[in-house]
Amino acid sequence: MDAEVKQVKPLSNYTLVEVLEKENKTESGIQLSLNETVYVPYCRILKKGKGCSEDIQEDKIYMYNEHAGTKVNFKNKPYLFVKENDLYAEIEE
Repeated sequence: MDAEVKQVKPLSNYTLVEVLEKENKTESGIQLSLNETVYVPYCRILKKGKGCSEDIQEDKIYMYNEHAGTKVNFKNKPYLFVKENDLYAEIEE
């Protein structure tokens, strides 16, 4: 995590997330065509505000509402501020 990102402290029930790209492959390694791809928005929680519940943990992966959040850039790398309510599910690795 960049030093600039480490200084950010989200307020209330906001989280600072890094958007993750998932590969378009099946479990057996078969590459899917773009027409067969279902986009699922995943993110890694980098920081969370003090108003977030204990269910939300930093450095975990979550599905989120792809239309939610505020885009920000730190050192030309994109991040999002997402409200806790826009996180749908934790993804176990």
